Amino acid sequence: MARLHDSVVQSIHTISSTSLGYHSSSEFCLTKLWGFKMKLLEVLVITTVILIVFAADTRAHNVLGRCGPQGDIVFVLDKSGSVGSSNFKRMISFVKYIVTKFVVNRYHVQFGLVTYSTSVSTDFFLNSYSNVWSIRNALSRVRYRGGMTDTAGALKYLRTSSFSYMHGHRRGVPKLAVVITDGKSNNYAKTKRQAQLAHSSGIQIMAIGVGKATNKQELRDIASDPDSEFVFDLNSFSALQAIKYRFADIACGVVWRSMVRG
Repeated sequence: MARLHDSVVQSIHTISSTSLGYHSSSEFCLTKLWGFKMKLLEVLVITTVILIVFAADTRAHNVLGRCGPQGDIVFVLDKSGSVGSSNFKRMISFVKYIVTKFVVNRYHVQFGLVTYSTSVSTDFFLNSYSNVWSIRNALSRVRYRGGMTDTAGALKYLRTSSFSYMHGHRRGVPKLAVVITDGKSNNYAKTKRQAQLAHSSGIQIMAIGVGKATNKQELRDIASDPDSEFVFDLNSFSALQAIKYRFADIACGVVWRSMVRG
């Protein structure tokens, strides 16, 4: 693409330098005119090729319904004791599906995964994998542990580590986090403060609360605005299956709009 661009620029420069060529006798030089027409034709051909390549590239980024903006997305999964192994597997299955709905590579969408309970850990960073199948394989290796619910710690880690340049975040690329939890955090005040800091750093957060034990206000504090787009309140982990299509579409829209706004 860069070579095509250079060719267009060179052709335009050539046209500029030849289009006003006249003989000293003031008679218009037919040879010069013919050369001008050929250069103009060359520019048109090259421009057409660039447009065709761009159109094909755009179609490729949306093949089979996949979303193809630039975006860095990190899932933050609660693996505390109240979740349980079977429900944790449902969360992993949900993430696997969402990943398949995006164009995953170094130039478009990257995914990372953070899990938390009493402590916070990275299962993989944004720059760990560059294709869908590698990410899905990595998700299959994630293990459930149990423990407390340090949501504040997870949000702090998200801001200070997961979205760092060292771990793959790309300057100017939209940052989206997806938090899935089934209960109240260990410390509401700290969680609210860390959510505010995350928002201030440019991270948009979608919050999925599952079950009756969640703190509805805490979910709203964690999530970006508006709640209608960024907050999901589910009765059970089985409901993740029911919302995955709509969620993928909303997440895609969030990243697209963030990219356009710059």
